[in-house]
Amino acid sequence: MSIKKIRTVLINPYFSIQDRYGKDMKNFGAISEPLGLAYLAANLEKNNYPVSIIDAPALNINNIDIARQLKEEPPDIVGITVLTPMHGTVKDLVKRIKEVVPYVKIIVGGAHASALPAELLSEIEEIDYVCIGEGEDTIIETVKFIESEKEFPEIAGLAYRKNGKAVVGKPRLARTNLDEIPSPARHLLPMEKYNLTVSKTKGVGYCPTLIVARGCPFDCYYCSHPFGRSFRHHSVERILNEKRDCFYRICDCPRCRRDAGFERHDRGKKGETVF
Repeated sequence: MSIKKIRTVLINPYFSIQDRYGKDMKNFGAISEPLGLAYLAANLEKNNYPVSIIDAPALNINNIDIARQLKEEPPDIVGITVLTPMHGTVKDLVKRIKEVVPYVKIIVGGAHASALPAELLSEIEEIDYVCIGEGEDTIIETVKFIESEKEFPEIAGLAYRKNGKAVVGKPRLARTNLDEIPSPARHLLPMEKYNLTVSKTKGVGYCPTLIVARGCPFDCYYCSHPFGRSFRHHSVERILNEKRDCFYRICDCPRCRRDAGFERHDRGKKGETVF
């Protein structure tokens, strides 16, 4: 008899194009994949944990809609990404989630959570854990311990409560080989909803995005350095493979392969001279 593993739902909260880009740019702003959540989902799937993603901006649904979905199919864990302008929305969302699924464990992550983990735990009592920085490994360790129902240990890159007080775990060392991380789970996303700009991609299918590197050594005063200061990048082969995966969702005809540069790259791999 197989044991049912706990299920996770990852949420990108509703944040309108106008909220993100301002009134003057609302007709031009991009709607792009929440790749951070897609990376987490891919690692959960790699470890045989069931997971789904709710991308509220792409689906144009609000907190009430999200809570209704979770009530119909209650998960064991909810993960939510939060940017600073989303703080109020996330505060409302987690309250609604706990009202309909009281036992669910809520983990928040993202730039705002990484910058102010203890403050989030103090301000929003419905949040159980805060993921700090890159979360692919942190979420796996957290899910495993929630599943085991043992006494919660200190996990690197995670903040939590102990005796009513916020405890911030030690920083997690960033992965140096990004190719070890599975490609984002784009199959869990409504890919047809994403576009670079409303005006330039009208009628041209979707516009995928790729993350090819993490980290930055520079010291811009407005940046919270969510990926740290150590620059790391995917291999060229990994980048091309991910590009293929995205591109073939649109078209796999010979002409498109040629225009995308795949044929030249593949011939070059076979030892042919390619110009």
